[in-house]
Amino acid sequence: MDDFIQDDETHFALSKTRLEAFATLFGKPPVRTFTFDELDGDDDSLMIDVLAYAIPQAGPKGQVYALVTNGLSDFPIFDPDEGVTERCEIIQYFYEVREEDAQRLYAVAYLAVMENINLADGDAIAMAGIPDPFERPNSLFLRPLVKSHMRFDITIGGDPTTLLWHVPISDAELEYKMSRDVDALIERMAEAETPWVYDGSRASLV
Repeated sequence: MDDFIQDDETHFALSKTRLEAFATLFGKPPVRTFTFDELDGDDDSLMIDVLAYAIPQAGPKGQVYALVTNGLSDFPIFDPDEGVTERCEIIQYFYEVREEDAQRLYAVAYLAVMENINLADGDAIAMAGIPDPFERPNSLFLRPLVKSHMRFDITIGGDPTTLLWHVPISDAELEYKMSRDVDALIERMAEAETPWVYDGSRASLV
C-alpha cells in the first residue's frame, strides 16, 4: 500500500459510502460495531472499525455472522503488475460475535497498512505475535464463497473496492502455500472440506 495519511474528514466521508454499500449488501444494520479505539487504544491506532452483520446464509451450526472491516479501503493499493489502484476490506464468518475475532481482523488490517503490504486474492502473510489458541496465526486472503460478497464492488476514492475473505492458517499451511502456490493450498482446502465459517478445530491441511 502506498504511503497515505488517514484524516478524519476523508475517513468519515468514505465510511459513509461503505456503510451505505454494506446496508445494501447485508440488508440490515450491523448487530454490533467494534470501533477502532475499542480495538486499539494506542496513539498510532488507525481508523478501522469492525462491523458484525447477521447474514441469511446459514451454516451447519445455525446463524452466521460476517465480521467486516470498515476503514482499510481508506488506503489505496497499487498493483504494479496490472498498473491499477484498488482497495479492499476484509471479511470473515463466525457463529458468534466476539471482540477477540474483531481484534484479530483489526490487527491484520493494521499490519497490512503499517508494513505497506498489498493485499489481493491468493495472498498470505505471516502474523508473528498474533495469539491464536488453535495455532493458526497467519492469514490467507481469498475471494469470498458467498456469491453476493464475492460480487461486492463499490468505488472508494475513485478506485474499485472489493471484499477479501480472511482465512487463518498455521505455519505449516503457510509454508505449504509459499513453497507451492495458492492453488495447491485451495485444492487441499477442497479435499478437506474446510468450512467457510471459521472453525478453529478443523483438520490441518498439510
